[in-house]
Amino acid sequence: MGKMMGGSGSHNGNFYNRGSPYDYDHFARITQDSSWSYSNVIQHFKRIENFDGILVNENQRDFYGTNGPISVTSSNSPTLGIWLAAGRELGFQAADSNAFQIEGFAPLALSTKNGVKSSSYTALIEGVENTNPNLRPLRYSQVQKVLINENKVAYGVTYLRHGIPQIAHASREVIISAGAVLSPIMLMKSGIGPANTLQAAKIPIVQDLPGVGQNLLDHAAIHFKFQILNPSAAQALNPLLSESGWEDAFIKLQAPVRTGAVVENLRHQAFVVSSRARRENEGHWPDYHLFFYMDLKSGLDTNATYININVEFGRPKSRGCVILNTYAHSSGEIDDEKLVSLDLGSLTDPTDIDVLLEGIRLIFKISKTAAFQALNLKYVPDVPTPCKLHNFDSDEYWRCYIVQTSSSAWHLSGSCIMGGRDDPLAVVDSELKVRGVSQLRVVDASVLPTSTNGNTNAPTLLVAEKAACQILRDYLQPYSDPNFCPLDNPGYFKPFGK
Repeated sequence: MGKMMGGSGSHNGNFYNRGSPYDYDHFARITQDSSWSYSNVIQHFKRIENFDGILVNENQRDFYGTNGPISVTSSNSPTLGIWLAAGRELGFQAADSNAFQIEGFAPLALSTKNGVKSSSYTALIEGVENTNPNLRPLRYSQVQKVLINENKVAYGVTYLRHGIPQIAHASREVIISAGAVLSPIMLMKSGIGPANTLQAAKIPIVQDLPGVGQNLLDHAAIHFKFQILNPSAAQALNPLLSESGWEDAFIKLQAPVRTGAVVENLRHQAFVVSSRARRENEGHWPDYHLFFYMDLKSGLDTNATYININVEFGRPKSRGCVILNTYAHSSGEIDDEKLVSLDLGSLTDPTDIDVLLEGIRLIFKISKTAAFQALNLKYVPDVPTPCKLHNFDSDEYWRCYIVQTSSSAWHLSGSCIMGGRDDPLAVVDSELKVRGVSQLRVVDASVLPTSTNGNTNAPTLLVAEKAACQILRDYLQPYSDPNFCPLDNPGYFKPFGK
């Protein structure tokens, strides 16, 4: 996962969802730090973004950035009108994905430009990594552990480059950004983590932090495929059918501005509040979402046109953990892939299944709306063998289906969470500094204490941007307003020579 320049943002689907404003207000309460509230983190999102998409609510355009390094656009295909109309028919308003996420049907925002991914790598590093001495060792390197002295001060890292052991010294701080899987493993290999785990792995204890590797979060997803039986409707919605063929589409991909079916954003989404959230007085805070998209690949394989509607959990109660293989480590193993075990903990809270069941029921209501009626949809079932024991479409059938077919969205987070001093599982404070160790921070999705309601790439970019402001403030203006960012002063900082 993400073992490349730019991390997972260089290979994922580039869905750009900030999450709910209440996600960040919740972070502020957990950390007792108002700088994490949504009204304050908006400035960081705006600094990241170069948004040029359509909006359902033009009055909210000021809440999007237009001069940032990450290009963001939104869907506006022929299917968007059908999607929004279906939502209205079921009592949902049309809304935008970001700015102030509310319950509603929305266009999907993507971090792309002219059909090409826009990531932290393409925006900040590509083209300059070979000219900057700090960036040259990035390729073909695998960090082993953080070097920490007897005073619990981090001063560097050991790493392998082309298999050769190396040491890098830090003049100020060490920053771990290895993701929700490897950041806790790196901490544990460095002597920071649950004491019993470190002892079993024969790792000298630097700092006993029970929360390292705990609280792992993920978004479970269920997928549904429908065939469009109305040929004229399929042709109107599927751009491939109006192309002269793949050769023409490929030629368009080579143009300076890439167009055509291969790069068009044919996906939309909806954010929904479950009955569980309403019972818990969170009726303002969506906790699952739907994705709608044209399934072009299946259409090419079968000479038919399909749509997919997926339900994906945004705020699950289930938790997993990242586990260090203590026997392998104590035996001298250094390959992370052989040192890591994951327990995603998916659906360990039974009420999570209830929420996904609600999402499934909503998907079939959408498929039967007047807005979708012209498509003449046919559900294409894939019945798991154990579920054949239940009557199709019964609650028991769908509960079985959820358990048998749910998949990970690979939105992993939460394994090194930030929190207040009284939180026994907190690994870092609100400034992302590791508790009990100086000059060491964790800056990635692992610090998020709860899931954001949406894809995790944009929140991870936010964590990085907020950390950059905090670090510069610590060294340039340590007594300034916690919501001030030296990045706003171009005289302070010029990223990687750009």
